[in-house]
Amino acid sequence: MGKTLHYFEGNLHSYFLFADTANYTAAEFALSNGFKPQSAQTYMELKGNPSNELRDISLLPPHSHSEFIHLHDTLFPHTYYSGKEIIGRLSDEHKVYTSGDADGLNGYLYAEYNRDEKEGSIEFIGVKFCKRKKGIGRKLLDMAVHDLFVNAGAASIKLCVGTTNQKALSLYKKAGFKVERSLSFYKLYIWE
Repeated sequence: MGKTLHYFEGNLHSYFLFADTANYTAAEFALSNGFKPQSAQTYMELKGNPSNELRDISLLPPHSHSEFIHLHDTLFPHTYYSGKEIIGRLSDEHKVYTSGDADGLNGYLYAEYNRDEKEGSIEFIGVKFCKRKKGIGRKLLDMAVHDLFVNAGAASIKLCVGTTNQKALSLYKKAGFKVERSLSFYKLYIWE
């Protein structure tokens, strides 16, 4: 793996490494090559369709794109996809599910579907601070799970969540997601 770092030298300025927490060789590699520990992550998966009951699906309409971008970038600053990047990725396999009321957009869930693998992934779920503890996150999760299993034909849905985020872990466990493994997340920045 050290050869990989040298191969990309000068072309990449940041590297990210996710390794199983039990993989001590990967941890040793990361630390000896200047990677800094960032967080502990829990990888979860839901297999099979938990329900076939009909659910309303609400997708992000074009007139709400700027509101979505603002909400996403406020809740998840400096993450792997900005709100604008997510908008640019929207397709039949990359969707933003939404919840809103007279006040506008309350929350969203961004999910991706890999048709070849028949696998869905929950990438982001976010709810406005003032609208939390009202069941919006669960509603969004149920909506996306239903759409991915029933309409897209997914065999499984995966997600990765911060190990210390107990509220999110509880939400996902109540929805039927099972913990598959624990991961350590490392970053390396190279400035020239």
